[in-house]
Amino acid sequence: MPPLTDEVLPRLKASRLPLPPVTVDEPALAMTIGINTSPLAGRSGDKLTARLLRSRLDQELGYAVWRNNTWSLHAHVGVRGADRVVRVCDRLRPVLPLLLAISANSPYLDGRDSRLHSARTESFTRVFPRCGVPDAFGGWQAFADYVDFLIRTNSIIEYTQVWWSIRPHPTFGTVEVRICDAQSTAAESEGLSALMVACIAQAARDVDEGRPFEDPAPRLIEENLWRATRYGLDGRLIDLERAEEYPAHEALARLLAWTAPARAALGLEPALGELNGAQRQRRMIDAGAGMEEVFAAAVRETRETYVQEVAA
Repeated sequence: MPPLTDEVLPRLKASRLPLPPVTVDEPALAMTIGINTSPLAGRSGDKLTARLLRSRLDQELGYAVWRNNTWSLHAHVGVRGADRVVRVCDRLRPVLPLLLAISANSPYLDGRDSRLHSARTESFTRVFPRCGVPDAFGGWQAFADYVDFLIRTNSIIEYTQVWWSIRPHPTFGTVEVRICDAQSTAAESEGLSALMVACIAQAARDVDEGRPFEDPAPRLIEENLWRATRYGLDGRLIDLERAEEYPAHEALARLLAWTAPARAALGLEPALGELNGAQRQRRMIDAGAGMEEVFAAAVRETRETYVQEVAA
């Protein structure tokens, strides 16, 4: 991968075009992809995730899959070495709540203000099985044994039914970060993607250099995950090593400081605005704006910043 230099980045941005439409065969569904949760959607949604999985997911998950109408931003980064992949995932477990707080962009759910900054996280991780932040596995064998256990006990058919917020992806040979809300603007998507790539790359450097790291208990990470879900960057997170609170708006600066070596090597400079999507929406809500007005503003941001499809 070449460094993303000042010369390369403008060309990449200028060449950003919509992906061509993909036609899928039944029983998959054609779907329109939007940002996070539609505030106008109700609890009785009839849309299911398309991947030729409709019948199976319908039978296995029932309400959990009917209920899911959420969108997120994922990042895949190729990492060599099976044990190394799992250790990188372990190293990133306490980082995930920070990424969620930075990316929070979904205050509405079921046609009402949830008072959360990431209602998507609450909706998805509390309803789907095998979700949220996984345990630390320590190496590939423990992860493989777990997936084999699930398959042998007829809990899953294949490993992508493990919907953790971070996971190894054996087919792609990647570490996949899945914690972030989808973003309303192209610049935020680019900045957040660069930040996720930097975090994965830095975690790999830490593993390679043998930097001391103690896996936090799941219950401690869960506390930060809830804080990020509820208050986003407007709240306070916990420095788990020091057992001290700090303002959540410092999360980006902390991640930028930690990832400085990896970012320098890759030429990454994540650029994110002063307020994230949830903060912008919550400011409008606090000022008295209604749901339709807030949603319209988010739609305008998307329409004005993402490249539009050009007619042939």
